[in-house]
Amino acid sequence: MTGIQEVLSRIEEIQSMMKSVQAPMLKRFQQMQELKAGKFKETMNNSINKQSNISENQNLTKAENTNSIERLKNTIPTNHFSSNQDFSPIIKEASEKFGVPQSLIKAVIQQESSYNPRAVSWAGAKGLMQLMPQTANAYGVKDIFDPKQNVFAGTKHLRDLLEYFNGDLKLTLASYNAGIKRVLQSGGVPNINETQNYVRNVIGIYQNLEKNK
Repeated sequence: MTGIQEVLSRIEEIQSMMKSVQAPMLKRFQQMQELKAGKFKETMNNSINKQSNISENQNLTKAENTNSIERLKNTIPTNHFSSNQDFSPIIKEASEKFGVPQSLIKAVIQQESSYNPRAVSWAGAKGLMQLMPQTANAYGVKDIFDPKQNVFAGTKHLRDLLEYFNGDLKLTLASYNAGIKRVLQSGGVPNINETQNYVRNVIGIYQNLEKNK
């Protein structure tokens, strides 16, 4: 056997060894990914089911009414936009891409902007899902008022928070509203009226949408 043949033979031997090692490793990695995805879905469903004791027809308290009025005052209105009019295809696409229920995306949009793609809050949050500029930048948004970019970034942010909190919907929504730092510092939903009302309202809207699908 010539020197070249010996080298080629050795290369083939090494490649065969690598394949024998890589195959079980790849299989194990795929199993772990499937397990993780299944566990995340199960945990999220369990978290959502725990909210079933919340009244389906919640009445806003005086404090919640005051908060809603202030929120409207702090938002710059343009034209009226209704759900399912222009944005359902975008919401559906975002839902399928990031694995977040359409009803949850719609509930957040309803609470955040009432489907107004030009909404701006007193704090500087903008668009359908009321993205803060730094959040929009983190998710690569070029035009924060573009409905598709806004909804995609907001949905991905929701998905990331759901994963971080192992599917806990209350902590996810609290973080979306008040920021993850405050949630971690408080060890739960912060004792902030706006945030507590926000979590209750979004979950209520979400459950009603799921019920009426």
